[in-house]
Amino acid sequence: MPREDQHLDKAKKNERFAESLNRSDVIAGEWAVVAVFYAALHYVQAYFSKFSVEARCHHDRFDQIKRDQKIKTVITSYKYLYALSRTARYQCGSLPTDAYEKSKSYLADVKKHIEPVLRS
Repeated sequence: MPREDQHLDKAKKNERFAESLNRSDVIAGEWAVVAVFYAALHYVQAYFSKFSVEARCHHDRFDQIKRDQKIKTVITSYKYLYALSRTARYQCGSLPTDAYEKSKSYLADVKKHIEPVLRS
């Protein structure tokens, strides 16, 4: 299982990658949304690593988030990012025009609840 610092590094790299993409290109914009979701996933995994919590798949992660009193409030934001990412990856329709901006807002919510716990 990767360490907390490895997950944090991966989360930040995913954020930088998303930011680097030319989001005026539809495909790049979709991948930016996917990268934002995976940044959120790695912030959550960093938190779980700190407390030795196992979450090996999306379903496990959802369950663990819901059970954890310190971070259960992020479940709505996390689920939104997951759903948006799945839409970008698997659906043939387009994302809403503000999908990237919304995803960044939901990621900020996840970080707002997780980063202080990681610093403690």
